Amino acid sequence: MEGQNCNIICITKINKDYRKRIKRCIYQDPYQIVVPRLNENSFMVAQLNETGDWEAFLHCHINEEVLTFASGFTRKQNRRQGLSTKLRQYVLNNKIKNITKIESLTMPASYSDILLEKIGFVKEGNKMVKYLD
Repeated sequence: MEGQNCNIICITKINKDYRKRIKRCIYQDPYQIVVPRLNENSFMVAQLNETGDWEAFLHCHINEEVLTFASGFTRKQNRRQGLSTKLRQYVLNNKIKNITKIESLTMPASYSDILLEKIGFVKEGNKMVKYLD
Protein backbone atom coordinates (compact mmCIF):
# COMPACT_ATOMS: atom_id res chain seq x y z
CA MET A 1 0.00 0.00 0.00
CA GLU A 2 1.40 3.32 -1.09
CA GLY A 3 0.69 5.38 2.03
CA GLN A 4 1.45 2.83 4.72
CA ASN A 5 5.00 3.99 5.48
CA CYS A 6 4.24 7.71 5.44
CA ASN A 7 3.43 10.11 8.25
CA ILE A 8 0.28 10.85 10.16
CA ILE A 9 0.07 14.39 11.48
CA CYS A 10 -2.27 16.08 13.94
CA ILE A 11 -3.75 19.45 13.01
CA THR A 12 -5.13 21.88 15.59
CA LYS A 13 -6.70 25.32 15.49
CA ILE A 14 -3.24 26.91 15.57
CA ASN A 15 -2.31 25.47 12.17
CA LYS A 16 -3.91 27.77 9.55
CA ASP A 17 -2.53 25.85 6.56
CA TYR A 18 -5.00 22.97 6.94
CA ARG A 19 -7.76 24.62 4.89
CA LYS A 20 -5.50 24.85 1.82
CA ARG A 21 -4.37 21.26 2.31
CA ILE A 22 -7.94 19.99 2.53
CA LYS A 23 -8.99 21.88 -0.59
CA ARG A 24 -6.06 20.37 -2.47
CA CYS A 25 -6.93 16.90 -1.15
CA ILE A 26 -10.58 17.10 -2.24
CA TYR A 27 -9.93 18.92 -5.53
CA GLN A 28 -11.94 17.41 -8.42
CA ASP A 29 -13.55 14.75 -6.24
CA PRO A 30 -17.23 13.99 -6.89
CA TYR A 31 -18.09 14.15 -3.17
CA GLN A 32 -19.18 17.57 -1.99
CA ILE A 33 -17.47 18.04 1.36
CA VAL A 34 -17.37 21.18 3.47
CA VAL A 35 -14.00 22.04 4.96
CA PRO A 36 -14.34 21.43 8.73
CA ARG A 37 -13.66 24.32 11.09
CA LEU A 38 -11.35 23.63 13.97
CA ASN A 39 -11.75 25.06 17.46
CA GLU A 40 -10.45 24.33 20.96
CA ASN A 41 -12.57 21.14 21.12
CA SER A 42 -11.60 19.66 17.78
CA PHE A 43 -8.61 18.43 15.82
CA MET A 44 -7.79 16.59 12.62
CA VAL A 45 -5.39 13.83 11.74
CA ALA A 46 -4.11 13.46 8.20
CA GLN A 47 -2.17 10.80 6.31
CA LEU A 48 0.60 12.31 4.19
CA ASN A 49 2.31 10.68 1.25
CA GLU A 50 6.04 10.87 0.52
CA THR A 51 5.68 14.33 -1.11
CA GLY A 52 3.71 15.78 1.82
CA ASP A 53 0.31 15.76 0.09
CA TRP A 54 -2.70 14.65 2.10
CA GLU A 55 -4.10 11.26 1.11
CA ALA A 56 -6.80 11.15 3.79
CA PHE A 57 -7.99 13.09 6.82
CA LEU A 58 -10.26 12.60 9.81
CA HIS A 59 -11.97 15.45 11.71
CA CYS A 60 -12.57 14.73 15.41
CA HIS A 61 -14.54 16.61 18.05
CA ILE A 62 -14.46 16.22 21.85
CA ASN A 63 -17.45 17.14 24.02
CA GLU A 64 -17.08 16.33 27.72
CA GLU A 65 -16.10 12.63 27.78
CA VAL A 66 -17.23 11.82 24.22
CA LEU A 67 -14.91 11.77 21.23
CA THR A 68 -16.70 11.99 17.88
CA PHE A 69 -15.24 11.04 14.51
CA ALA A 70 -17.19 13.82 12.81
CA SER A 71 -16.09 13.56 9.19
CA GLY A 72 -13.40 12.00 7.08
CA PHE A 73 -12.22 11.88 3.52
CA THR A 74 -9.86 9.77 1.44
CA ARG A 75 -8.68 10.81 -2.02
CA LYS A 76 -10.18 8.72 -4.79
CA GLN A 77 -6.86 7.14 -5.81
CA ASN A 78 -6.15 6.16 -2.17
CA ARG A 79 -9.49 4.58 -1.29
CA ARG A 80 -9.81 0.94 -0.17
CA GLN A 81 -6.27 0.93 1.24
CA GLY A 82 -7.24 1.07 4.92
CA LEU A 83 -6.29 4.72 5.46
CA SER A 84 -9.56 5.61 7.19
CA THR A 85 -9.15 2.74 9.63
CA LYS A 86 -5.49 3.66 10.13
CA LEU A 87 -6.40 7.25 11.05
CA ARG A 88 -9.12 6.11 13.46
CA GLN A 89 -6.75 3.62 15.05
CA TYR A 90 -4.12 6.37 15.39
CA VAL A 91 -6.61 8.52 17.31
CA LEU A 92 -7.63 5.57 19.50
CA ASN A 93 -3.99 4.82 20.31
CA ASN A 94 -2.71 8.38 20.79
CA LYS A 95 -5.35 11.01 21.48
CA ILE A 96 -7.64 9.63 24.15
CA LYS A 97 -7.54 11.11 27.63
CA ASN A 98 -10.57 11.01 29.94
CA ILE A 99 -12.79 9.71 27.13
CA THR A 100 -15.49 7.15 28.01
CA LYS A 101 -17.27 6.92 24.66
CA ILE A 102 -16.38 7.26 20.99
CA GLU A 103 -19.01 8.00 18.37
CA SER A 104 -18.77 7.99 14.62
CA LEU A 105 -21.33 9.64 12.39
CA THR A 106 -21.57 7.62 9.20
CA MET A 107 -23.17 8.34 5.87
CA PRO A 108 -25.96 6.02 4.69
CA ALA A 109 -24.62 3.15 2.55
CA SER A 110 -21.01 4.03 3.40
CA TYR A 111 -18.29 1.47 3.98
CA SER A 112 -17.45 3.06 7.36
CA ASP A 113 -19.89 0.92 9.37
CA ILE A 114 -18.09 -2.27 8.35
CA LEU A 115 -14.67 -0.75 9.11
CA LEU A 116 -15.79 0.46 12.53
CA GLU A 117 -17.30 -2.91 13.45
CA LYS A 118 -13.88 -4.47 12.82
CA ILE A 119 -12.37 -2.25 15.53
CA GLY A 120 -15.09 -2.85 18.12
CA PHE A 121 -17.85 -0.33 17.35
CA VAL A 122 -21.56 -1.21 17.48
CA LYS A 123 -24.53 0.43 15.76
CA GLU A 124 -26.63 2.70 18.01
CA GLY A 125 -29.31 4.57 16.07
CA ASN A 126 -27.61 6.45 13.24
CA LYS A 127 -24.18 6.30 14.92
CA MET A 128 -21.48 3.75 15.45
CA VAL A 129 -20.41 3.72 19.11
CA LYS A 130 -17.60 2.27 21.19
CA TYR A 131 -17.56 2.44 25.00
CA LEU A 132 -14.20 2.50 26.74
CA ASP A 133 -13.45 0.84 30.05
